[in-house]
Amino acid sequence: MPVAIRPEDLRYSYLDTSQDKGRTVFKGKPDRGYFDRHELSEVIAMLEAVLDQLGCRDLTELPRLEEILHRVLPRDISRREEVFDSLVGAMRELRQF
Repeated sequence: MPVAIRPEDLRYSYLDTSQDKGRTVFKGKPDRGYFDRHELSEVIAMLEAVLDQLGCRDLTELPRLEEILHRVLPRDISRREEVFDSLVGAMRELRQF
């Protein structure tokens, strides 16, 4: 069962524009849509997908993953599938140490 992230689990604050009915979030690859790093529903969907891909069943790696998203991931990586691949790759590299 995939892990579920609640807004209070996150360290950073995000905009909650869930009222936008036309807004979509990452559901898996392929997805060339633009990723909004500041939008709560997009961030939660992305981080849940990454944790699921990594086989995480709890939130112990969430703080590190969120730090990578905000402090390491270059801003020019802006497509959802690129963000997903980059976050998964970065976490796998960190796990090797």
